[in-house]
Amino acid sequence: MARYRKIDVRVWGDERFRRLSTSAQMLWFFLLTGPHTTSLPGLSRASEVALADEIGWTPKAFRDAFAEVFREGMAKADWKARVLWIPN
Repeated sequence: MARYRKIDVRVWGDERFRRLSTSAQMLWFFLLTGPHTTSLPGLSRASEVALADEIGWTPKAFRDAFAEVFREGMAKADWKARVLWIPN
């Protein structure tokens, strides 16, 4: 796992990002930079319960925030297969 991740500062002006709640924005940064990330950009293998636990959230809080990120088309997941995909 790489030690650093680059995040473009233009994210703050992105319409989809700005529509997210503060919790969903925090989740978005976690999905981009968390320890679950792999050497394949945008592809991770993790369950929603494991991700919630990693950031200290309840599974419900994670699901609520992820639902916002999903609605904006910023991430997709197959939780049964434990695959998370960030298309951009």
